[in-house]
Amino acid sequence: MNPLRLQRVPTDLATLLDDVLALLEPNVAQKRMSVVRRGWDVGARIGLDAHLMEQALHGLLLNAVDASPAGGELSVALSALPFGMRLTIGNAGAGIGFVPRPGGLSPGPTTKRMGTGLGIPFAMKVCELHGGRIEFSRPAVGGTVVIVDLPQEVEPIGTVAAHA
Repeated sequence: MNPLRLQRVPTDLATLLDDVLALLEPNVAQKRMSVVRRGWDVGARIGLDAHLMEQALHGLLLNAVDASPAGGELSVALSALPFGMRLTIGNAGAGIGFVPRPGGLSPGPTTKRMGTGLGIPFAMKVCELHGGRIEFSRPAVGGTVVIVDLPQEVEPIGTVAAHA
Protein backbone atom coordinates (compact mmCIF):
# COMPACT_ATOMS: atom_id res chain seq x y z
CA MET A 1 0.00 0.00 0.00
CA ASN A 2 1.19 3.49 -0.84
CA PRO A 3 -0.23 6.50 0.99
CA LEU A 4 -1.38 9.25 -1.33
CA ARG A 5 -0.92 12.80 -0.15
CA LEU A 6 -3.74 15.19 -0.81
CA GLN A 7 -2.77 17.65 -3.52
CA ARG A 8 -5.01 20.59 -2.62
CA VAL A 9 -5.61 23.26 -5.21
CA PRO A 10 -8.24 26.00 -5.34
CA THR A 11 -11.17 24.27 -7.05
CA ASP A 12 -14.53 25.55 -8.18
CA LEU A 13 -16.92 22.96 -6.76
CA ALA A 14 -19.64 23.79 -9.32
CA THR A 15 -17.23 23.15 -12.20
CA LEU A 16 -16.04 19.91 -10.62
CA LEU A 17 -19.67 18.80 -10.25
CA ASP A 18 -20.42 19.75 -13.86
CA ASP A 19 -17.50 17.55 -14.95
CA VAL A 20 -18.79 14.60 -12.89
CA LEU A 21 -22.35 15.09 -14.14
CA ALA A 22 -21.06 15.14 -17.73
CA LEU A 23 -19.46 11.73 -17.12
CA LEU A 24 -22.80 10.45 -15.82
CA GLU A 25 -24.85 11.87 -18.71
CA PRO A 26 -25.24 8.48 -20.47
CA ASN A 27 -26.62 6.96 -17.24
CA VAL A 28 -28.96 9.92 -16.72
CA ALA A 29 -30.15 9.84 -20.34
CA GLN A 30 -30.74 6.08 -20.29
CA LYS A 31 -33.11 6.55 -17.34
CA ARG A 32 -34.69 9.69 -18.88
CA MET A 33 -33.91 11.57 -15.68
CA SER A 34 -33.69 15.29 -15.12
CA VAL A 35 -30.87 16.91 -13.19
CA VAL A 36 -31.74 20.03 -11.22
CA ARG A 37 -28.78 22.20 -10.24
CA ARG A 38 -29.15 24.83 -7.52
CA GLY A 39 -26.63 27.25 -6.04
CA TRP A 40 -24.14 27.13 -8.90
CA ASP A 41 -23.65 30.89 -8.43
CA VAL A 42 -22.54 30.80 -4.75
CA GLY A 43 -18.84 31.05 -5.61
CA ALA A 44 -17.99 27.55 -4.44
CA ARG A 45 -14.19 27.82 -4.63
CA ILE A 46 -12.47 25.63 -2.07
CA GLY A 47 -9.08 23.97 -1.50
CA LEU A 48 -9.47 20.32 -2.58
CA ASP A 49 -7.60 17.42 -4.02
CA ALA A 50 -9.74 17.71 -7.14
CA HIS A 51 -8.91 14.22 -8.46
CA LEU A 52 -9.83 12.40 -5.25
CA MET A 53 -12.91 14.54 -4.70
CA GLU A 54 -14.02 13.94 -8.29
CA GLN A 55 -13.83 10.17 -7.69
CA ALA A 56 -15.73 10.48 -4.40
CA LEU A 57 -18.48 12.65 -5.91
CA HIS A 58 -18.70 10.41 -8.97
CA GLY A 59 -19.46 7.45 -6.71
CA LEU A 60 -22.08 9.35 -4.71
CA LEU A 61 -23.80 10.75 -7.81
CA LEU A 62 -23.69 7.41 -9.64
CA ASN A 63 -25.36 5.78 -6.61
CA ALA A 64 -28.05 8.47 -6.70
CA VAL A 65 -28.68 7.93 -10.42
CA ASP A 66 -28.67 4.13 -10.09
CA ALA A 67 -31.14 4.28 -7.18
CA SER A 68 -33.51 6.65 -8.99
CA PRO A 69 -36.55 5.46 -10.90
CA ALA A 70 -36.78 6.03 -14.65
CA GLY A 71 -37.98 9.56 -15.30
CA GLY A 72 -36.93 10.64 -11.81
CA GLU A 73 -35.16 13.76 -10.69
CA LEU A 74 -31.64 14.12 -9.37
CA SER A 75 -31.13 17.31 -7.38
CA VAL A 76 -27.66 18.70 -6.80
CA ALA A 77 -27.40 21.85 -4.70
CA LEU A 78 -24.51 23.98 -3.45
CA SER A 79 -24.76 26.38 -0.54
CA ALA A 80 -22.30 28.46 1.42
CA LEU A 81 -21.89 27.82 5.13
CA PRO A 82 -20.03 30.00 7.65
CA PHE A 83 -17.21 27.43 7.69
CA GLY A 84 -17.21 26.26 4.08
CA MET A 85 -19.47 24.69 1.47
CA ARG A 86 -22.37 22.26 1.53
CA LEU A 87 -23.29 19.94 -1.31
CA THR A 88 -26.71 18.29 -1.13
CA ILE A 89 -27.60 15.39 -3.43
CA GLY A 90 -31.16 14.10 -3.51
CA ASN A 91 -32.99 11.40 -5.41
CA ALA A 92 -36.45 9.87 -5.41
CA GLY A 93 -35.45 6.22 -5.20
CA ALA A 94 -36.42 3.69 -2.56
CA GLY A 95 -34.00 5.19 -0.03
CA ILE A 96 -30.69 4.00 1.34
CA GLY A 97 -31.06 0.66 3.10
CA PHE A 98 -28.32 1.11 5.70
CA VAL A 99 -26.63 3.83 7.72
CA PRO A 100 -23.06 4.35 6.48
CA ARG A 101 -20.53 4.72 9.28
CA PRO A 102 -17.57 7.08 9.05
CA GLY A 103 -14.04 6.01 9.79
CA GLY A 104 -13.10 3.02 7.72
CA LEU A 105 -12.94 1.59 4.27
CA SER A 106 -14.98 -1.52 5.03
CA PRO A 107 -17.41 -2.37 2.25
CA GLY A 108 -21.08 -1.64 2.80
CA PRO A 109 -23.96 -3.65 1.38
CA THR A 110 -24.56 -3.21 -2.34
CA THR A 111 -27.57 -3.76 -4.54
CA LYS A 112 -25.56 -3.40 -7.75
CA ARG A 113 -24.83 -6.51 -9.78
CA MET A 114 -21.19 -5.46 -10.24
CA GLY A 115 -20.92 -3.35 -7.06
CA THR A 116 -18.14 -3.66 -4.51
CA GLY A 117 -19.76 -1.73 -1.67
CA LEU A 118 -16.72 0.56 -1.49
CA GLY A 119 -18.13 3.74 -3.10
CA ILE A 120 -19.68 5.22 0.03
CA PRO A 121 -16.80 4.30 2.39
CA PHE A 122 -14.33 5.77 -0.14
CA ALA A 123 -16.33 9.00 -0.42
CA MET A 124 -16.57 9.26 3.37
CA LYS A 125 -12.80 8.76 3.73
CA VAL A 126 -12.00 11.38 1.07
CA CYS A 127 -14.29 13.91 2.77
CA GLU A 128 -12.82 13.06 6.17
CA LEU A 129 -9.29 13.64 4.83
CA HIS A 130 -10.42 17.06 3.63
CA GLY A 131 -11.73 17.86 7.12
CA GLY A 132 -15.33 17.40 5.99
CA ARG A 133 -18.14 14.99 6.60
CA ILE A 134 -20.94 13.16 4.81
CA GLU A 135 -24.40 12.56 6.20
CA PHE A 136 -27.09 10.31 4.73
CA SER A 137 -30.81 10.52 5.41
CA ARG A 138 -33.95 8.87 4.19
CA PRO A 139 -36.77 11.43 4.16
CA ALA A 140 -40.34 10.33 4.94
CA VAL A 141 -41.32 11.24 1.36
CA GLY A 142 -38.82 8.69 0.03
CA GLY A 143 -35.46 8.78 -1.66
CA THR A 144 -32.09 9.54 -0.17
CA VAL A 145 -30.47 12.85 0.72
CA VAL A 146 -26.69 13.02 0.94
CA ILE A 147 -25.12 16.09 2.57
CA VAL A 148 -21.41 16.72 2.04
CA ASP A 149 -19.90 19.50 4.18
CA LEU A 150 -16.43 20.70 3.25
CA PRO A 151 -14.44 23.31 5.19
CA GLN A 152 -13.31 26.48 3.46
CA GLU A 153 -10.04 26.50 5.34
CA VAL A 154 -7.30 24.27 4.04
CA GLU A 155 -6.68 21.55 6.62
CA PRO A 156 -3.31 19.86 7.14
CA ILE A 157 -2.59 17.43 4.36
CA GLY A 158 -3.92 13.94 5.06
CA THR A 159 -3.25 10.60 3.46
CA VAL A 160 -5.35 7.82 2.05
CA ALA A 161 -4.06 4.34 1.37
CA ALA A 162 -4.10 3.08 -2.20
CA HIS A 163 -2.85 -0.08 -3.85
CA ALA A 164 0.16 0.36 -6.09
